[in-house]
Amino acid sequence: MTKCSRPILVCLTTLFITAKVGATEVVIGGEQGQPWEAYAHVVDDSSQNGYLVQSFSESTSSSVTCGEYCQERDIHSVIAATVDELKTSYGDDSAWTGLYPRDGDHVIRFYADGRNNSDGGVGGGPSHGRYSKRTELSDSRTDGSFSDGEERFYTLSFWAPKEIWDVATQRSTVISQWKQFGGGNPNFEVRLNSAGNYAFTLKSVEHDVSETLIGTFVPDKWNDLKYYVKNSTGSDGVLKIWLNGELVYSYNGVTLYKSGQGGYVKFGMYTEFRDERVLLVDAVRIADSLNGKTMEQWAQDQAHLPSVAITAPSNGAQIDAGDSVLIEASASDPAGRQYGSEGEVSSVSFYADDVLLGTVSEAPFELQWTPETEGEKSLSAKVTDADGNTQDSVITTLYVGNRLPTVTLTSHTNYDEVDLGQPVQIQAEASDVDGAVSRIDFYVNADLLGTDSSAPYSVDWTPESKGEYLITARAFDNESGLNTDSVAVTAGAVSSEVSVTAARDVAIKSHKPDEVNNYSKIEILSRDYTIAGLFGFDIDNYAADFGINEATLTLTSARLDGDMQLSIFSADGDWDETATWNTAPTKSEARLAFKDLTSTGEYAFDVLAAVRSAGDSGASTLSFWAEDTSRSQNTLEIYSRTRSEGPPRLDLSLTDIKVTLAGGDTEAPSQPANLSATNPGDGTVSLAWDASEDNIGVADYVVYVNGSMSSAVSASTAEITGLNTGADNEFFVVARDPAGNISKQSDTVKVTATNSVDTDGDGVGDSLDQCPNTPSGETVDANGCALSQLDSDGDGIDDASDAFPNDASETLDTDGDGVGNNADLDDDGDGYSDSEELAAGTDPLSSESVPSESDGASGGLPVWLYYIATQPQATSKLRP
Repeated sequence: MTKCSRPILVCLTTLFITAKVGATEVVIGGEQGQPWEAYAHVVDDSSQNGYLVQSFSESTSSSVTCGEYCQERDIHSVIAATVDELKTSYGDDSAWTGLYPRDGDHVIRFYADGRNNSDGGVGGGPSHGRYSKRTELSDSRTDGSFSDGEERFYTLSFWAPKEIWDVATQRSTVISQWKQFGGGNPNFEVRLNSAGNYAFTLKSVEHDVSETLIGTFVPDKWNDLKYYVKNSTGSDGVLKIWLNGELVYSYNGVTLYKSGQGGYVKFGMYTEFRDERVLLVDAVRIADSLNGKTMEQWAQDQAHLPSVAITAPSNGAQIDAGDSVLIEASASDPAGRQYGSEGEVSSVSFYADDVLLGTVSEAPFELQWTPETEGEKSLSAKVTDADGNTQDSVITTLYVGNRLPTVTLTSHTNYDEVDLGQPVQIQAEASDVDGAVSRIDFYVNADLLGTDSSAPYSVDWTPESKGEYLITARAFDNESGLNTDSVAVTAGAVSSEVSVTAARDVAIKSHKPDEVNNYSKIEILSRDYTIAGLFGFDIDNYAADFGINEATLTLTSARLDGDMQLSIFSADGDWDETATWNTAPTKSEARLAFKDLTSTGEYAFDVLAAVRSAGDSGASTLSFWAEDTSRSQNTLEIYSRTRSEGPPRLDLSLTDIKVTLAGGDTEAPSQPANLSATNPGDGTVSLAWDASEDNIGVADYVVYVNGSMSSAVSASTAEITGLNTGADNEFFVVARDPAGNISKQSDTVKVTATNSVDTDGDGVGDSLDQCPNTPSGETVDANGCALSQLDSDGDGIDDASDAFPNDASETLDTDGDGVGNNADLDDDGDGYSDSEELAAGTDPLSSESVPSESDGASGGLPVWLYYIATQPQATSKLRP
C-alpha cells in the first residue's frame, strides 16, 4: 500500500487504492467531495459480480477537521489494509495480537471516534461538536429488488478487538441491517451489545421482534456469520442466522414491508458513537443460490473455530471418595484460520473447578484424575487449535463421595410477619439422592428449637419478643452430610403507608444528546432515536430504618398517541434536572417492570426489588428510567413533578422492623483459637479451644482427626477415644453456624496417644487390650493378644501350639513337610507308611523307629528283598 504523509481522511479522497480482500476485490477512493466518505466496489467470484459496496460516514456537520484532539485519527473511515499496515498505521500493535487475514492478504477496517463530541474528550481538548454516526459497506446493486420469493445467502467474518469492546457504551452497534428505500425502519438489524459483555442481538421494529439475545461473540478472534434471507411480505418469509457454525436464530414470517421496493444490505458499524469503536470484516460473500451445496454444508463452510465436549463421565455422575475417574473429551477443528484451509486440534486441557488438571496433545483426549476432596466438581475442557483459537466445553458436574441432602423451608418466606406470643409451626421438606435424611435441626437465630427425624419435618415456635428472626433448617443425611435453608421473618412489626413524590424528573434525547428537556410533561418516544424519562426520589428517610413490604412507581399520562410497551429500568448515578443524554445516569441492563399501554391514565409498576436493594445498600436516592421498548414510534407524555394532575410518585408499604437477613446468613464464625490437647491415657485425647464468635451464633464445632471428620460437638471441648497408642495423631477444629457457614480451621496440634494402665505389662493399655493376663515375655499384636491366647481356627488348640492355626482339620505336622498328619501317609517321614509301621509294630510318629528285617510285615524275608519280590516284573524284549 502506498504511504501517505497527510491525515488518512485526506489520503482517502486523493489516493486510489486497489487491494485484494480474499476472493473479493476492494477498491477504495473516489471523487466524492466529502473527506470522510469513501466508496468501494466488490466483485464476488461466485455468480454475484456487480455489487456496489458503498461506505459512508456521517456527522452533524458537513465537514470536519479532526486535529490533535482526535489523535490524528479519522472520526470515521473504512479502509482495506494488511495486518502489518493496521499495526503500523491504524492502532497499537497490542490491539491486533494474533490477527491474521481471514481470506487473502487484506481486511476491511471500520473505525469510528466520537470521543470529542463534547468538552473534555481525548486529551481534555475542546469539543468539535460532532459524533461519529456510521461507517459501513452497502450493497446497492440495482437489481437487489427486495421482492417476494427472493433468496439471499450472506457470509462474512468479523473481528472485534477486546480492548475496545470490553468498554460499555450508551448504544449498541448495528453491524448488519436490511434496509428498503422509501423510509421506515430496517426489516432486521443485528447488533453487538453496548454492555461490554459480547452479547449478539437481533431486533426488528417493522416486524415486531423485540431486541433478542441470540448469542455471544468471541473478542480478538474471527467470528463467522451466515445469514439466509427469504424475502416475503407474507408468512413464508425466513431469516436464519449462524454464528460460528451454530444456528442461533430462526424466524418465519414477514421479512419485507413492501415488495419490490428495492433496498440494500449494509455491513459495518452504525449508531451514534460517543466513544471509540473498531471492527474488522473479511471474507464477505453474497449469493442468490447455494451453488450445489445443502443448507447445512453452506452454513458450515466458513466455520473455523474448534469445538470440544466432555464425553465421560456423564453429567451428574457420582464416584466414591478416593476413587479415580477417566475424563474423556471429543475435539475437532473444522478449518484452518484462512478460508478453505484444513483445521488441526493442537491440545485439550482439562479443568476441575477452573483448576488445570493436565493437557493432552493428541487423541485420544483423556485424563485419569483422583479428586482429593469430596463434593460437587465442575469439569470442563478447553481445546486449542493449531492457529491458537480456543473454545471451552459445557460444564459437566461430577459428584465425589457423599452428595449432600437438599432442604427447603416451606412454611415461611423472607419478609413474612408473625404474631407475638402466638405459636407458629415451622415446616421443611428434605431429600437425599444417594442415601437418606437422618434428621432436620430447626433453629431460630442461634437457638436450637428442636429436631425431627421423620417426614413431614416440623417444629413449633412461639416468638416472645419483637424483632427480626432468622429461621434455619439444617438437614443431615446418613453420612453426616449437611445442607441448610434460611428465611428472615419479623415478629410484632407495625405497618404504615407513605407516598413519596419525585424530587426530580427530566426527559433525555439520544438525537439531541446535550439538550436539556425540563418541562411540565416528560416526553417518551422511540424511533430510530430514543427519548426517555428520568424520575428521581429521595428515600433516605425510609430506606435506612424501615422494612419495605411493597413499593409501587406510579406515572400518570397526559398524552398517548398509540399503543406502546413502557418499560422501567433502574438508573444508577447522580443527576439533576439539567441532565442530558450525555450526562444521564446509567440504565440497568435488565428492566424492573413493564406495561403494555393502550390508553392514558395511571400506570403502576412494581419496583419493590429496586427499592429494597437501594435500602440495603444505604442509598439515599433512587432513580428510574422509563422507555418505550416496543419502539412503537408513538408519543407518550407523563406529567412531571410540577403538575398537580398526577406527579410521579413512589407508594411504599413500610414496617418499623428492617429486615437485614433476607439474603440469608453468609458470615462465617471466627476461627477457633488456642486448640490444646492432653493425653489422659488409654488411647484417649482430650481437646479444648476458645469459643468462636458469629453474627447469629455458633451451632456446633466439627473435630477432624488425621484429616477426617471425627465428630460434631456443641461445646468447645471434645474427647476423642479409640486412638492407636504409640502413633502420632493430628487434630483441628472448625466452627459452624446454623446456616452452615464454616470458619477457618484452627491451628493443627499433634499428639502421640499413650496408655496409663497396662495390668499385664504387654504394652497394650487395658482399655484397648482384648486379651488381658498375657503370660510374661510373650509377644502380642495390636489388640494385646499373644498366640497362646488365640485359637484362630476354633479347633481347641491355641495358635502357639497349632501347626495349622487357620485349619481346624489339622493341628500336627510331625515330619515338617507341610502336610498335616491327618492327610500325611508317612507322618514321621522315615520311608515307611504309617500302615506298614503299625503292621510291624513300630512308631509311625518317630523316624527312629522303623521295621526290622525279621518283622512280620516281610513274611520272614529281608525287607529289601520283600520289596523287590512284591514289585511287578517287566517282560524282556531282548530274548525270545
